[in-house]
Amino acid sequence: RNLRIAAVFVLLLCAAIVYWRTRSPDVTHAQWIEQETTRLRDAYEYRFTDRAEREDRARAEADRRQTEAQRRAQEERRRAKEEMERAARIHEAKIAAELKAKEDAAARAREQKKQESFQALLRTIAERKLQIEENQSSWNCRLPFSKQFNPRCGGKATLKELEQSGAIATHAPPVVLDETQMVQYLME
Repeated sequence: RNLRIAAVFVLLLCAAIVYWRTRSPDVTHAQWIEQETTRLRDAYEYRFTDRAEREDRARAEADRRQTEAQRRAQEERRRAKEEMERAARIHEAKIAAELKAKEDAAARAREQKKQESFQALLRTIAERKLQIEENQSSWNCRLPFSKQFNPRCGGKATLKELEQSGAIATHAPPVVLDETQMVQYLME
């Protein structure tokens, strides 16, 4: 009888060792106990839980999954909409920057053309004034005033005498001249 007990004990020990060796190596003893406990509890609950309650749980789980799927789809749609709006804002900002650059370039070109026209006008006025002065210098020298004050006609008047007589302008041009002031100054 003792021999039979010893044989059963040895067989049980061998079975335990074989099971211990063949099970998953990454599962610890505590994890295995927890898994088995969970499996046994689930089997017990499934066996002794009412069928209607199981169906309610299944429906609730299906509803939860459907709600989660709808929430994820709505989140994806919202994210896609925000991405499209951001791309549209970037595109609009790029177009606005290009338009502003074109407008600035056109304004600079207009200003440069205006300055060139103004400079050409000033050159024309100065050339005309010089031409008038050169044309008048031939007969101005016949006048007594020119003979006395005009250096080109041999006049020996001093700068102070010329200023007092009004033959030369005693005022300096304005520091900043606009078109009207410049034309008026050149025509004096």
